[in-house]
Amino acid sequence: MSFLSYLESFTKSVANAVIVDPLTAGSSRELPNSDGHSTDGRIAATVTTTCLTSICFVIAAIFLSDRSDNDTAYLACLVILLAIVLIAIFAILWISVVAYLNTDTWYREVEREHTHGLKISITFLWVFGTASMVKEALELTVNFSCLYNPWETKTPGDEYRWIAIFSNLGTIAFYWIQLSFVSYFIRYRLGPYISINYGLLFTLMTNLVLWFISEKEEMEDYYDVSPDKAINRTQDPCFWTSNITKTVNSKLEVYLSPASIEFCLLSSGLILGMMPKHNNSNPMVVELLNSEEIVPILRPSERPVYRGNPLPHHPFTHFSFIILVIVVNLSLLTGNVVFVFVLPSNASMFCTWISIDTFYKLLMIIAIMLIYYHIHLYGEPDTGNHHLKPGQYILLIATTGTIAVCVYGMIGGIQILPLTRGYLYIIDNIIDIFIAFLQTVLLIHIERVHFDPSVSPGIPTDLLCIFLAICNIMYWIIDSFIDARYTESQHITGQIIDKASWDDVQDLLAPMLIFYRFHAFLDWYIIYCKLRRM
Repeated sequence: MSFLSYLESFTKSVANAVIVDPLTAGSSRELPNSDGHSTDGRIAATVTTTCLTSICFVIAAIFLSDRSDNDTAYLACLVILLAIVLIAIFAILWISVVAYLNTDTWYREVEREHTHGLKISITFLWVFGTASMVKEALELTVNFSCLYNPWETKTPGDEYRWIAIFSNLGTIAFYWIQLSFVSYFIRYRLGPYISINYGLLFTLMTNLVLWFISEKEEMEDYYDVSPDKAINRTQDPCFWTSNITKTVNSKLEVYLSPASIEFCLLSSGLILGMMPKHNNSNPMVVELLNSEEIVPILRPSERPVYRGNPLPHHPFTHFSFIILVIVVNLSLLTGNVVFVFVLPSNASMFCTWISIDTFYKLLMIIAIMLIYYHIHLYGEPDTGNHHLKPGQYILLIATTGTIAVCVYGMIGGIQILPLTRGYLYIIDNIIDIFIAFLQTVLLIHIERVHFDPSVSPGIPTDLLCIFLAICNIMYWIIDSFIDARYTESQHITGQIIDKASWDDVQDLLAPMLIFYRFHAFLDWYIIYCKLRRM
């Protein structure tokens, strides 16, 4: 039984370290009447919603342009929109119940000088929200009228009519519930709980996705009912030939679409102001290490450092680590050079290169998970409220570009299925997305953790950090000077994403990906130096 108990304890510890901790990372929060610690999940929620927003933007940008004459794109737009608004509605209702039950402690009076500005904001929010609901209600009316379609030929619009109706109903409900929530709870100081941070940030993400859809529809004149436009709308002729669409929607769109955009932006600003805040300050008194001493080009930032006698690493650990780094990085570099400069058009070489790249990224994930495990066993989160630093906001922005490139690559892999290289490319990009998410959460979270210098795990944390630093700088070199992603277009482009579109996206997003690699390298190197000086 002792072995089974140990195995159960070890399994729970690993699960908490590699699954729970990355999804709950945040500022430490003292629980009343409890000896334990908990976090508000702010870091994990911010990075998660940032990544999800980037994914939704890429999918929307690709499918919105093709939904008028492509079955898959038409259905994808309906399903994605319905899914995110339903999740956001659930999140808002959950937060509303929790806030109402804590009215006595969370409600606060607004200072007199801020009352008038708040009233004006809420008034305009209702005006814009009402216009947004009218826009969706008009589409809902047309969809109901098309349930009994007189057309002899059934189109995807007829097959997916009920999904379109539920999408309209869900969006209307989202607008109305959000209006009520913001209006009623704007005066509450919401508590720093994981569910509240996730709920508010997911609502913010939904607003941004709806804003993006409205912007794209306005740029593409989506409701233009001129004859040359109508010819290309083969998915739902009943909708576009409806008298309501021709005489009402097309005329009011010039007013309703800007109102929808304004609602999403104004509501997002108010929700950001409702984000939970800590009242306590960080009580820790520690020595401070200025990052400017390590990397002079960085802005000064203070990090807690505990001085102590460092535990020497076993020589075999260093030797094994050096051999691993040399073999892995030479394999990756050689594979990229051969693929790009020797056999760029060879499908077998492409599959080999993707396999090497995937293996390399799996090693990175293992290293990241080991650091999470070390934090879970030997780390202690700092108490208090920790706001994101300017450099961390930049890291988040760069993460969105990295995620966008990977999602675009996944769609490129999907369009060439069932070829083997399609599956390999999809897996490679999925792993890259996980790396970007886990690494960004860890880079922000680890600055809020201090380690016991008297404990040394089997694989030292500082060696894992320098390994990840080397991995990121290697990818920075490859993405900057070898440009393998441009060569990939010979193998993964198709009907949805052609070569020209692929190259345009790389020109737009590749700089963010490259900057992300370099930023991650600097951050890992700073953390490595910090741990070495403990």
